[in-house]
Amino acid sequence: MSISIRSYHSEKSRRAPASAVRALIIFVCLFLFGALPEAAASTSPASCAQATATSVHGSASSLSAAFPNTTAGDVILVAFDYNAQLTVTAVADSQGNVYSQIGSPITSPGGAISVIYYANKIKGGPDTVAVKLSANSPFIELYLTEYHGLNATNPIDNHRGATGTTAAVSSGPASTTVAGDIIFGYCLGDLACTAGAGFTARSTLDGNLIEDVVVGNPSAYAATASATSTWTMQMVALKPAVASTVTLSPSSLSFGAEPVTLAARTQVVTLTNSGNVALNITGMSFTGANPADFSQNNTCNTTVAAGASCTIVVMFTPSAAGARSASLSIADNASSGSQSVGVAGTGSHDVVVKWSPSPSEGIMGYNVYRGTTSGGESANPLNATPISGTIFTDANVSDGATYYYAVRTVAANGSTLSAMSNQASALVP
Repeated sequence: MSISIRSYHSEKSRRAPASAVRALIIFVCLFLFGALPEAAASTSPASCAQATATSVHGSASSLSAAFPNTTAGDVILVAFDYNAQLTVTAVADSQGNVYSQIGSPITSPGGAISVIYYANKIKGGPDTVAVKLSANSPFIELYLTEYHGLNATNPIDNHRGATGTTAAVSSGPASTTVAGDIIFGYCLGDLACTAGAGFTARSTLDGNLIEDVVVGNPSAYAATASATSTWTMQMVALKPAVASTVTLSPSSLSFGAEPVTLAARTQVVTLTNSGNVALNITGMSFTGANPADFSQNNTCNTTVAAGASCTIVVMFTPSAAGARSASLSIADNASSGSQSVGVAGTGSHDVVVKWSPSPSEGIMGYNVYRGTTSGGESANPLNATPISGTIFTDANVSDGATYYYAVRTVAANGSTLSAMSNQASALVP
């Protein structure tokens, strides 16, 4: 006794053989049927990894199919059909992934019921998926498809289903929300379905059809095919992984006035990858009017995990007086392209006054005095409080001017001052 695996679905419901006969077909998506369309594949990270299909012709209430290996984080779609007014009691697998139904079951004019389930963020490794019905069905046909590069949180962008009697099969249009969706089609043919234009067939077991295509910008799309008899068609739009999304805080830095050729205080930019895929950084550089006046160190390395942050420490060292500016450019794979932070400061000349420490005891610190003529130092010190060290930077100077400096010690009582030190002069360039 032989039974064709391309028999009519209506015949399956009437002609249950004494012993069950199983048909099994396994496909590797990207090799047996060829790669996804070149233009679409270049713009979307999503792709079909593998597919397998099996069927049982004979009274049965459950059926399983297996993948020899799967990739952690992928999505598995489980499409199956059966012939009777039954309900699905379980869809489960050996990894313990959680399966959810997509849309509602659809009944073909020939009396076959089609339904789709999915599991996202699967655990990975060998996997056996089993479906169970509330009672025996004359046949069950089961199609598994694994997809890489889908949105880890919510891979289902939209769903649409239809049934019909014409040769032209369509699920009807449903709108996508992001570019690069995979349009998955499951055609249940009461005789046979063949792939629609632009679609790649992933399985044709028992005359049914699993197909997909990667599409472009958000729009309304339908799963299409051809049929030799009545049919149902279910379309699922699968969202690709969200590209890395970068936020920079703050978005600009202002260093104010800083002495020429002296390293200024640093400022920090926090880079956060708010997407759900890793951010790959290929370089950081300063561009613009004065890139050499700025430098950076960072903790970002070359990869920032989804949801993670890193810091970029920026230093300003003006090489000349006046306004100085640049942009810190970050080259990465974020969806918005390269990132940038505006940086600015002012270079100013200054005078650095240094002195030897006083040998006297009971010294609180030192006061520094300045004048514009020799011996004409002001009676008021430049510093607001006594200086504990032996160096002072006078940034409030003018180009081309000569200044004269002297230092006094301040006693522990905070009021007793020593005589003026010897005088030193400085000409500001």
